[in-house]
Amino acid sequence: MTALRMPKIGRVFRSSDGTYDVGPIPDLGGPFETATEFFKAWAAQAKFPTLEETIRKMIGGDVVEEVLSSIRSFPTRIQSLAGLLSAHDTGPFPIYHPDLFQHNVIVDDDFDVLAVINWQGTYTVP
Repeated sequence: MTALRMPKIGRVFRSSDGTYDVGPIPDLGGPFETATEFFKAWAAQAKFPTLEETIRKMIGGDVVEEVLSSIRSFPTRIQSLAGLLSAHDTGPFPIYHPDLFQHNVIVDDDFDVLAVINWQGTYTVP
């Protein structure tokens, strides 16, 4: 699976002619020609999954403001670092299987992999 690569970053889908292509990522956009474009778009949409109030209760003390400041500044830092990816900025990009667990890998009696199934939600990533 690590040898599978696509020219752009985005959601992998099957075209009506049976071939596979890369399209936009829901709520993010694309497909992206470069890793820089992807990271800048991702950073513009990034939202920390835990509320500040919850973080304050979990951490407390003197470091909570430093932690919250780091969380708030993380997307901006990603945007500024995105331009430094020149060595790995362009494709081809590897495929990411979001559900690669034992229930989606078919093996034979010798544990040789025969197939990987359940490719819904597959993306190419930097």
